[in-house]
Amino acid sequence: MKPFQKILYLAGSTPADAEAWACVVERAASWGATLTLLEVTQPLTVYDAWLELPISARDLEARVREQRDASLRALQDHAARHGVASEVIHTRGKPHIEVIRAVIRGGYDLVAKQADTTKPGLFTRGAELALQRKCPCPVWLLKPTPQTRHARVVAAVDLQPDDAERTALNRKIVEMAVLMAEFDKFELEVVNTWELPGEAAMRTLADIPEATIEKYARDVEQLRYRWMNEFLEPFRQRYSPCAGRVVRGAPEEVLLKLDSSEPVGLLVMGTQARTGIPGFFIGNTAEFVLEHVDCAVMTVKPDGFVSPVLSTNR
Repeated sequence: MKPFQKILYLAGSTPADAEAWACVVERAASWGATLTLLEVTQPLTVYDAWLELPISARDLEARVREQRDASLRALQDHAARHGVASEVIHTRGKPHIEVIRAVIRGGYDLVAKQADTTKPGLFTRGAELALQRKCPCPVWLLKPTPQTRHARVVAAVDLQPDDAERTALNRKIVEMAVLMAEFDKFELEVVNTWELPGEAAMRTLADIPEATIEKYARDVEQLRYRWMNEFLEPFRQRYSPCAGRVVRGAPEEVLLKLDSSEPVGLLVMGTQARTGIPGFFIGNTAEFVLEHVDCAVMTVKPDGFVSPVLSTNR
């Protein structure tokens, strides 16, 4: 796939924000992309009419804006030193809503943001999950981690060859994972989890031998490896350190175990589809993984996804 060309960065106010911005700038310089800094001010609760305050909400917002402008100029100066053009957009409202409106208006193909990790190991549940669910373009939540962990990009796919929509989304996930892995020269691992259909029911029936159940499991695993190899063939021709892994177990358990036991720099996964697709793509499984995984995450939507925020675009 072509590299991203228009990147929207949601500006934050933590020390790690400058590190995340530098990571985005480095890629923008390599890809020839333009950058836009989006500064969203959340309106302050106005108690002026009810209480005598040391400073009015209007004055407080103005002073915060002045302080933030200095920080934004520093980020722009950093980008300019690396030959990357950038602009700043100011708006007021809910951050995830304003990001999506900006994407719709400006045609951005990637949103990047420093992950808010106020709780160790967790992404925040509210605004970031809403952004990942509703933003029409890929969302990249960066989380600075020690360089020793930045060794691998993991792409989570849900293989079902006779499902065209699912296959198209799988391809999109891996294409973006390849793009990110190529830049950092990381290994790429494509992971598909599976659970044995009907296993619990079969184990309650005494007349089905354990050996029969295990043979059934081996057959399912072999079939999934065949699906994986067929799916990865075109990607392996482009990017040689591309491994396929088929793991038995619940998706959330497998991904969290991979992230905690082996070096993962980025997880690329899908979050929604137009029709019900289980596993990684919609529902509690994806949200659980996004909340608990301890690495950067990029989430991808299927082609044709329409954000519910579109109808409220100004």
